Amino acid sequence: MPLPIVAGLLTTFAPTFWLYNIGRLIASIGVGGIQNATFTIAMEVLSTRHRAIGMLVASGGWTTGLVTLTGIAWLIRDWQHMQIVISLAYLVNFFIWLFIPESPLWLLATKHYKKAESILKRATTKNNVTNVDVNQIIKSYEDKMERERTLKKPTFAALFRYRCLRRTSIILSFKSIFSTLLYYNLTYTSILLGTNPYLSFFLMACMEYPQKFIAIFFINSMKRRTAFAFLYSSAALCSLASIFIPSDIRNVPNSSEDAGLGVVSDDQSSGRHSCAIHERVETFKMTLPDTVDDVKRRSIKDATKIEPDGLDKLNEEFPCVTSTEEDDAVEKVSLDGERRP
Repeated sequence: MPLPIVAGLLTTFAPTFWLYNIGRLIASIGVGGIQNATFTIAMEVLSTRHRAIGMLVASGGWTTGLVTLTGIAWLIRDWQHMQIVISLAYLVNFFIWLFIPESPLWLLATKHYKKAESILKRATTKNNVTNVDVNQIIKSYEDKMERERTLKKPTFAALFRYRCLRRTSIILSFKSIFSTLLYYNLTYTSILLGTNPYLSFFLMACMEYPQKFIAIFFINSMKRRTAFAFLYSSAALCSLASIFIPSDIRNVPNSSEDAGLGVVSDDQSSGRHSCAIHERVETFKMTLPDTVDDVKRRSIKDATKIEPDGLDKLNEEFPCVTSTEEDDAVEKVSLDGERRP
């Protein structure tokens, strides 16, 4: 958390361009860490069927930041003063940190069982979850960690060990690159759509709010490949269509044609990002399954109970399966007992 604050102030008073870039590099490390930690803890404490809503809340902060940035830039015209204000705004994260408990999954994975037990008991009390033996849950994870101790810890190279994982990793990387290029191009060039750059940027940022709810529909109701095909194709068509807008219309301030195509393309780009995050979580092996709703499910003893390491065993025994086999396998080991789209 201190990295963005220190680096932001460093870039403000940097005497040279090289020192300014060093500050930007340090800031990007800090901001990237905060973003990854935010999405990670959201995925760890939410069950599968609630992750779309969690993604809406977590990613909504980015959109709110863009909207707020417009007002700050309009009030503070000096970039150095604005940089100081934005950097100091990160102090708010310190107060948020005081109220957010540690991830139970991380505590269990690092063998801090006492702290995990305390947090899980507090969670069951606040969420009115009854008939749960937290001590038994902790014991099951202890046994699982003991079994996994003999397994080799996965590394970055494991993403490219098997042909199917290598192909998936490369495809997801390129999808992220293309989505980022399109998103930032549309966001930053939005100031050229009208006579008032502040208003244009503000409207473009606000258009991301309805996209968040559209992304929930795609995540919960459509298969991943179908969602990607629709979102990518529609974004590509809108981006290409804006090229063929006549120059006399394009140069008109607040051109509705250009603005509309830009908004639709930007929304589809943001939707792809939300779907991509869910796909990465579903595709790559997780060390431990969910806890919040999973706490209640694991306490129920019946003949249909899913073993806690069922998905891990599936990944170990079948490192690469066909699309048809994968649908059936994921349905069988789904922690919710529901078929994922």
